[in-house]
Amino acid sequence: QQLQDAQEQLGEENTLLQAELELKEQRTKTDEKNRLYDRIAKEVEPQLIKTDMLLQRMAKEPENKARLLARVCVLGSYIKRRGNLLLLGEDAEKIPARELEYCIRESLENLRLGDVYTSLNPNCEGHLMLKHVVAAYDFYETVTERLLDDITAMLVNLSCHDSSIRMNIQLGCTEEIAHKVLEDISLPFGSFSYEFMDEDVVINLIINEGGEKA
Repeated sequence: QQLQDAQEQLGEENTLLQAELELKEQRTKTDEKNRLYDRIAKEVEPQLIKTDMLLQRMAKEPENKARLLARVCVLGSYIKRRGNLLLLGEDAEKIPARELEYCIRESLENLRLGDVYTSLNPNCEGHLMLKHVVAAYDFYETVTERLLDDITAMLVNLSCHDSSIRMNIQLGCTEEIAHKVLEDISLPFGSFSYEFMDEDVVINLIINEGGEKA
């Protein structure tokens, strides 16, 4: 009887211990999700603020609703894709090169809502360092957001091979506006250059495997 009582007591203790371990595991997973969400929110905070301001303007300026909504969609696609990149990078330093293509493609699709002519010519293979993908995508987004009111067309040639990124962006925009926007952009990796051709601006971004600072 004593052995039976002891066995039953051990069984109850094991059940309680198992429940406690499951609770700790759930808390750990919740804490990890919260950490990821906080990190994502922090890294896209400027776009979240801009989105909120645009939504407020939409309520006050119904005559400009379509134009403002197009801007919200461009910002929304960046917030979504940027968060996705961070999630993909939680388990590995390298991610498929086509993820950068997906980011640029979705952004261009939303740009069309604002009557901007867009085109993407991608050639992406293999894997890239997450930090290089993020740097390239952030550069693209900075250019897009800064010229959002002025561009009429955006053509992007994207090549990702041998752990390097080459992005060629051709914009329909005036030289005066583009020069002011582009001259103070900084990069954590790689380098970029730009030139003016008639009424277009051509930007070339290069990030190599070494990831040397611009």
